[in-house]
Amino acid sequence: MKFDKLIILIHSSLGILLIMATLGEVTAFKHKKLYLSGFIPINTSISGGYSAVGMLAALDLGFAEINNSSQILSDYKLEITWNDTHCLAGYSTSLFMREIAKKPTKIMLVGDGCSMSTQPIAEACPYYNLIMISYIAASPVLSDKSRYKTFFRMAMPDSSYNGPRIAVMRLFNWSRIATIHQTENSNYFSLMTQDLLVRLKLNKINHSIVAVESFQDDPKLQVENLKRKDARIIIVNMYSSKARLVFCWAYKLGFLNGSVERVWFIPGFYSINWWNKTDTTCTTQELKSAINHILLTDTINLRTDGKRAISGVTTSEYVENLQRWPLSNIYEPSPYHPYGYDTAWAVALALNSTLNIMKANPQKYHNKSLEDFSYTDSDMLDLMIKEMFALHFEGVTGTVKFTETGDRTGTLTVLQRINDTRNFVGIYDGIHDKLNYVGGSPNFLWKNGKVPTDGSHVINIIIPMEVNFNAAIVVATISFLGIPFSLTILGINNKYRHVRSIKVSSPTVNIFICIGAALMYIANIAYSIFQGIKYQSVNPSIIVLFCEIWKWFLPIGFTLSMGAIASKSFRIYVIYASIQGKPRRRKISDKSLMKLIGIFLLIDIIILSLWSIIDPLRMTTNVVETKVSTTNPDITYVKQIYYCSSSYLTYWMLVLGTKESILLLFGMIVAYGTRNVTYKELNDARLVITIVYNFAVTVVITGPLRFALDAIIPTAYFVIDSCIIWISITVMLSIIFLPKFCRMHHHKVKDGTTDGTNGTNKSQSKDFESASHGAIINPRQKKAPLIHLDECTSVQT
Repeated sequence: MKFDKLIILIHSSLGILLIMATLGEVTAFKHKKLYLSGFIPINTSISGGYSAVGMLAALDLGFAEINNSSQILSDYKLEITWNDTHCLAGYSTSLFMREIAKKPTKIMLVGDGCSMSTQPIAEACPYYNLIMISYIAASPVLSDKSRYKTFFRMAMPDSSYNGPRIAVMRLFNWSRIATIHQTENSNYFSLMTQDLLVRLKLNKINHSIVAVESFQDDPKLQVENLKRKDARIIIVNMYSSKARLVFCWAYKLGFLNGSVERVWFIPGFYSINWWNKTDTTCTTQELKSAINHILLTDTINLRTDGKRAISGVTTSEYVENLQRWPLSNIYEPSPYHPYGYDTAWAVALALNSTLNIMKANPQKYHNKSLEDFSYTDSDMLDLMIKEMFALHFEGVTGTVKFTETGDRTGTLTVLQRINDTRNFVGIYDGIHDKLNYVGGSPNFLWKNGKVPTDGSHVINIIIPMEVNFNAAIVVATISFLGIPFSLTILGINNKYRHVRSIKVSSPTVNIFICIGAALMYIANIAYSIFQGIKYQSVNPSIIVLFCEIWKWFLPIGFTLSMGAIASKSFRIYVIYASIQGKPRRRKISDKSLMKLIGIFLLIDIIILSLWSIIDPLRMTTNVVETKVSTTNPDITYVKQIYYCSSSYLTYWMLVLGTKESILLLFGMIVAYGTRNVTYKELNDARLVITIVYNFAVTVVITGPLRFALDAIIPTAYFVIDSCIIWISITVMLSIIFLPKFCRMHHHKVKDGTTDGTNGTNKSQSKDFESASHGAIINPRQKKAPLIHLDECTSVQT
């Protein structure tokens, strides 16, 4: 490191001698010296940071010209000692402390070229009343004046890219904006994005932020979000390696296809062929296609207006002088070298103005001069800061002026990538916040030959996913016919309740089966009406009312019907188990069965009541598909479906479904337990299992159909769903009652060979009679047990 510093000092001295000989100037009049400390990252192999060694020649040239000019700091010569910071924050801090500790006193610091190593020095400078001016450090972090109170920089921060971006947005009235940035430890790109949002607010631009996406490794999810939100004006803040991933995913996800043109803003510090890498899953041709027509904003390193800099040279003369400068042969100049040259002149001009003010006010400044500066001299620091902010001169990079944050305001370029070239569109004047175009008019080229829109004035054409009204009417009519069907069965059940084939099936309990079926038919009617009118001009509260009817009547009707069927089977199961010798009750009355049904019903009522109070149903709109018109990108076809929903619908359905599943399982268990009962009028085991299977199939079919057809073919889903429910109800009634009615009719027309027991012989009937009066049937009998009919009928209420 010491050897590198020695080489720099030797070459700097040789350079000064050469320019003195070239210009024929005599510097004997500059008999005083002002000392500066310079910081520059040269060897960055350890940190992997930016090496600013290419800035050294321009810096050295600038200070040499100042030292050979009698027009500025006529009595003073500036001497600067350069220190290699290696772009390491800790090492740069130790260099700073070493420079402060040794003599002579430094009046100002120049550097660093790396933001990471600049930050700790700049933060410490106010404690030593020192100003620090950087020639190239561009991190937005350094704009924080509360931390870096005495810091200035010649190169514009990367957040300055936002100025021309906003100017282009104003030009085309783009107000609907999205951003995507890379996250890393220094929050570099996060701050650039934050700066954009602040500028939009300060400029009082009526804007809306569609999305602010950030990622660390893979941006797939973020690009999907941009696509889902139809982002059209997108600001990209990230390194080029991550930008390749973003554009690759945009290409693969179809975000760049179709009639909509997306406008992407990327930083201008990317290399010319930054996309020509193979570190993504896209080919270079796919990436090349993806980045066509993107916009770039970059700094102008050399002014193009032909004006002379304050040093008296034009840009071409400056370049010629730099090429002849010795250090240019040792260190190849950086593309940003002009900022180093203007930095030297900014230092000299600020010191010169400070000197003139102190000479003009000797009493105020206690007859001090620049060489009297010390690290405790806050008065001279305040004066130098004031003069730094007052600087306004022409440099080789353009007009130099500092903002209130110590940042440079200047000119930037707006470029557009067209095929393999970067087309020059215009120059942004940061001082006047104005975008000047080549030829006086915007020179943008767009894919479709017209200016892209930001999507803020998109016309959404709503396409409701309607159920065919005629289909709804047909289903409602069929469901309505089920009501008289169930009532007819109920009437027959009551009329012939004393006929043995009906009597043994518990006609009182049968009433609950019929009522439950009728309620389920009504629920299906409400469902049909809801589907038919939900897209009509009907009061939403009326539509929700039909949803509530559906929500209440379907589970309550199912509980009444299935609860009655299961409870009847449970009574047979208890009697049958008693006959087998198990210690259980031998008789269960209808009143007990109704209490059991009531318990099932009460559970439903509690669940449904809590649902209605805590989380009531409401009309909800779901966007099924959004498709942009192929002829007009500002017309979007939106397919929507309306349905009744609540915040926790899934959980309520899960609770109800669990309860009903338990009821079905209960019915299957007791049906299985009574499978060997030989008396046909009592043994409904097979029928119960068929009913359970019937309802289970209904759930299995309609569940997947909801996801498969509801949002695609709503009419087909509705017809299949409602018809399966109707069939399940009708099948339940039919297999429970029609066989009983047929047996009843058969025995009516049969000759008098029976005694009213519907085919049971007299001796068997007597056995049943004795069993009903308490006689115990031998549990060891090998034959299937006979159950007395009166055990099921004599205790009816």
